[in-house]
Amino acid sequence: VEKVVFAWDAVAVLRTDGTVVSCGNRDYNAMGISQWKDIVDIAAGAYYFVGLRSDGTVVAVGDTGCGQCDVSGWTNVKAIYATDRTTVALRNDDTVVVTGYQEEDFDLSEWTDIAELKFAEVKLEQPLKV
Repeated sequence: VEKVVFAWDAVAVLRTDGTVVSCGNRDYNAMGISQWKDIVDIAAGAYYFVGLRSDGTVVAVGDTGCGQCDVSGWTNVKAIYATDRTTVALRNDDTVVVTGYQEEDFDLSEWTDIAELKFAEVKLEQPLKV
């Protein structure tokens, strides 16, 4: 296993051979995630998954109500990120491309010379006791 990501209703696993499998409340395998090949990174939004191929193209599967899976024309991508309803990618030329839900002041189209994007992550030191 290379990486594990969690959506609201499922989990996806990137295998070391570049394939992806999923399980959970929604059948993302039937939606095509199990057909992905040459994947080097994955990300998860609320109800969708995004994959970065070794050739710099991007694939996505799941809920696309806000356009968050509209990544078919993306190329030359080196990193991907997903939020609840927004997908963001950093291209090899250090520009940013975004699709999905965006507020008026969430325009990244003119961002250039971006070396890295980071989104907040929460890491637990100890398991939660419920």
